[in-house]
Amino acid sequence: MAETAGQRPDLPEVEIDGEDTAALVYTSGPTCFSKGAMITHDNLVYESHAVEKLGVLSSSDVHLIFLPLAHIFARVLQFAWLKTRHLLAYAQSVDKLAEDLKTVRPTVMAGVP
Repeated sequence: MAETAGQRPDLPEVEIDGEDTAALVYTSGPTCFSKGAMITHDNLVYESHAVEKLGVLSSSDVHLIFLPLAHIFARVLQFAWLKTRHLLAYAQSVDKLAEDLKTVRPTVMAGVP
């Protein structure tokens, strides 16, 4: 089927179960071998609800993510955004973080130790 401007081809309907894998996040682990952690849809929904319940983010916040998106905590922050509806911005790079801080003026930045 040819696609026309502004239209998508018909896509099959897919049922998703909460226990289905939503993402694979690769860890460095304690060894030199990466391990793929299977993150389910239920995992991500739970995390977004937990962040909302903690009240650490609200719809009035401006959040600048500077973590690599391969990091599980960055993924949690992305899904929390879907629940809390705050403004989410992504840093261009670590080298441009100071510039991004001036431009975005975040009220929240989250990181890991």
